[in-house]
Amino acid sequence: MSLIQTCPRCGADIPPDAPEGFCPRCLISTGLDLDENTPNRSKPKERHAVVATIRYFGDYELLEEIGHGGMGIVYKARQTTLDRVVAVKMLLLGQYATEEFVRRFRAEAEAVARLQHPNIVAIHEVGNHERQHYFSMDYVEGASLGEMVRDNPMPAERAAAYLRTIAEAIHYSHQRGVVHRDLKPSNVLIDADDEPRITDFSVAKLLDADQSLTVTGQVMGSPQFMSPEQAQGTRGRVGPQSDVYSLGALLYYVITGRPPFVGESLTQTLEQVVNSEPVSPRLLNPSVPLDLETIVRKCLEKNPERRYRGAQELADDLNRFLRGEPVCARPVGRPEKIWRWCRRNPVVAGLTAALILALAVGFAAVTWKWIEAEQAGRAARKSAAKATALNKFLINDLLSEAAPERNAVGSNVTLRAVLDTAAQKIEQELSDQPELQAEVRHTIGSVYLSLSLTAEAEPHLLRALAVRRSMLGSNHSDTLAVLDRLATLRQLQSRNEDAERLFREVLNTRRRILGSQHSEVLESLNNLGVFLSQAGRASEAESIFREALNLSRRIRGANHPETFNILGNLAWTLQVLGKVDQAEELLRGDVEAARRAIGPTRPNGLTLLKNYATVLQRLGRLPEAEALFREVVETRRVVQGKEHYDTVVALADLGSFLSSVGKLAESKAVYQECVQISLRLHGREHVNTLAAISGLGWVLQALGETAEAEALLQDSIEPARRILGAQSLHTLSLTKTLATVLQRQGKFGEAEPLFREVLETRRLAQGTNHYDTVIAMNDLAVLLRLRENLEEAGPLMQQTVDLAQKIWGLQHANTLAVTHNLGVFMLSQNKWEEAEKVCRETLASRRKILSDGNAQIADSLVSLGEALVANAKSTEAEPLLREAIGIYAKTLPPGHVRAAQARSVLGGALGSLGRYQEAEPLVVESARLFEADRGISSLQRRRARARVVKLYDAWGKPQDAQQWRDKSLSP
Repeated sequence: MSLIQTCPRCGADIPPDAPEGFCPRCLISTGLDLDENTPNRSKPKERHAVVATIRYFGDYELLEEIGHGGMGIVYKARQTTLDRVVAVKMLLLGQYATEEFVRRFRAEAEAVARLQHPNIVAIHEVGNHERQHYFSMDYVEGASLGEMVRDNPMPAERAAAYLRTIAEAIHYSHQRGVVHRDLKPSNVLIDADDEPRITDFSVAKLLDADQSLTVTGQVMGSPQFMSPEQAQGTRGRVGPQSDVYSLGALLYYVITGRPPFVGESLTQTLEQVVNSEPVSPRLLNPSVPLDLETIVRKCLEKNPERRYRGAQELADDLNRFLRGEPVCARPVGRPEKIWRWCRRNPVVAGLTAALILALAVGFAAVTWKWIEAEQAGRAARKSAAKATALNKFLINDLLSEAAPERNAVGSNVTLRAVLDTAAQKIEQELSDQPELQAEVRHTIGSVYLSLSLTAEAEPHLLRALAVRRSMLGSNHSDTLAVLDRLATLRQLQSRNEDAERLFREVLNTRRRILGSQHSEVLESLNNLGVFLSQAGRASEAESIFREALNLSRRIRGANHPETFNILGNLAWTLQVLGKVDQAEELLRGDVEAARRAIGPTRPNGLTLLKNYATVLQRLGRLPEAEALFREVVETRRVVQGKEHYDTVVALADLGSFLSSVGKLAESKAVYQECVQISLRLHGREHVNTLAAISGLGWVLQALGETAEAEALLQDSIEPARRILGAQSLHTLSLTKTLATVLQRQGKFGEAEPLFREVLETRRLAQGTNHYDTVIAMNDLAVLLRLRENLEEAGPLMQQTVDLAQKIWGLQHANTLAVTHNLGVFMLSQNKWEEAEKVCRETLASRRKILSDGNAQIADSLVSLGEALVANAKSTEAEPLLREAIGIYAKTLPPGHVRAAQARSVLGGALGSLGRYQEAEPLVVESARLFEADRGISSLQRRRARARVVKLYDAWGKPQDAQQWRDKSLSP
């Protein structure tokens, strides 16, 4: 047996030969400590002799020992390079540790490394220094639950609140394939913010990993808090519900001051865990409410099938208790108590069988419980068989396909290849196990969906749904889970009506079955809100997100990671609606709350920071926004690694920001890094790679590197259409970027069908009133203006402005962008007074919501300047045009066409004021640049030449004027 004995008084680890079964600290406090001459006294210096007494260990300065267990020793340390306090755990026996100890130590690091949760102590670094294995993690300043309780039980509400949070964190761990297996008071630390933090995953079980470290008959964990299946060493049965048992034992300890079972020896304790019922918590502490005792008893059921189905279900029941609502758990009735007694005392029960048979009611109850027990046994055997079959299918039949011996050296077996193999084998391998087949299909369909492979995902999800509806019914949680994934599939297929119907069906069913306060209802609300927001129905989404946020704060708490996630969704929706000030106000305080509650390194906290950065960008607070975008990138690099999916997304966000503020060279470098990492991680034919290529293509064309941009995008369009489909949002993004690049090169004829394709696809998939459709309308209208197709461009541009004002309001950045384009269109028609009015209003609004150095403000300055010059207001135009040129100098590369246009218009203004020498280089250089630039309209080129001719005519230089007048004959 591999047992970790724990002190019954404080829950701390103690050596197997500890006197009286107490830890040294409790021995001292209770007067049971032995003197130095006692032979079996635990001597820390001897136990830790292999760990040298040193001050510096690699990058760490060891400050003090803060804990030890059967395998490791933990130090408080300062990481010198980052100047931060951390906890460093080392193998207790150092270089003399057995291979099994080293494997267990690495397994712990692997288990925790996959977990990023505010209530789980996170790992920072795993390493080996001078043959001493170690890893560093968060240092938590505070006491353990064991130290807080000792002999003094906690109030029921406080205990329930702690355990609710712990259960939610364990549910998160289970979702990522990690079972803790050693939950006990000493492994839960209470930090300075009174939040529990789970630590010590040294005996954790990875559900998706090789379990050779745990052989049948080997007992892992701490006896007083382990489940019966752990105590029996039943390898196959230890899983998430084993942790549910330990959570119940932990709650028992917190409300009574002692574990559920305390034997005189380890063997006796294990025997009690397997065969005995715990003393009622209310007998040990009469102040314990009946509902809380009922929750504890349900956790401590011997049969895993009779416990809560998962840690989240336990957390939900604790939430009900804390809100004063009826709990789902039910007290054990008298017949059940009789049956349990019979199981524990079979001989005595047999001798009294005749008496029991004489009592009809008693007999009926016992008979029923016997049948129920048999059914539970059959269910357990069925579940075990199902798990065995699933393990065989996933591990033996599928993952083995990726083994080196089955593949050529250097080949890359992708996730797509493994999924395709699984899809082919399901019918053959699982034809006689429909329930297992449905589970596998649900998983495979969901993974296909995460890769945006909707055609491959659809048949699996439909088959899984049909089987689960047939076997479990339409209201079962497993059926609804498949239906929810199918709703997401329909959304990705742009079948929005079907998607919305399914999202609402799942939400309404969950509300009816589970009540309005359940976490699954909250999940459905958030999913529906995301759908509505992405479908262009931001006002409806805002209402849904506000309902979800209020509910999450009520049942999860204001500082729960998922609460912050919903808050971020609401803030994003407010931005779409143009309510940027409201979004900023909403996020401002909660960003700091998130930093305190879940830490600045947690995924939810980083997402919130990114959302806040976007809001600040919209408000023109660019230095603050840039600092946050960079913080998110650097934190993800440190915490999740340079090539993690989230790090790549954060890089793309930073690249987009840098592009928008004119830092194009830096944006190019960031996007190039994104593309390179994504190619290594996913290959070219992956949605993340294609998205990064689209961003890089956009920046390249902005830098004038249009040939490189076109080649890059042309190579990506065909894979995107083939893999994702022509209607995919990512395919449309690539298509639009390619069309923009072609337009910038003057290939208007090639660009126009692409812009039309994007517009028509968005109209069909998302409707005319969707914001993406409005943007596509604007793109086509601009191209039509450049091609001087004014009859079609004018009405389309006016329609675009009307829709933008309806969707975003008058003061939204997108509305102002399309209004600016309308003003430019009026300039092209020589409607100078109307253009001046529109351009003046647009400039005033842009100054209100954008920073002074934003290039969009410069665009408005140039358009207004052109209108003013045409209306004989050159004196007013001059300072506006000079301001624009200054902004472009800081935001655009030298020689950019937008800057050339500003210089040309300024030259025209100076010429009309008789300042010919100042005007000449401005109008001449710009006109020459326009001669070589095919990406502008012929009207713009003719007007630039006309300014030169007008200048020389006014200046009295007829020959120079004629030279440029002759050029005007060419297009």
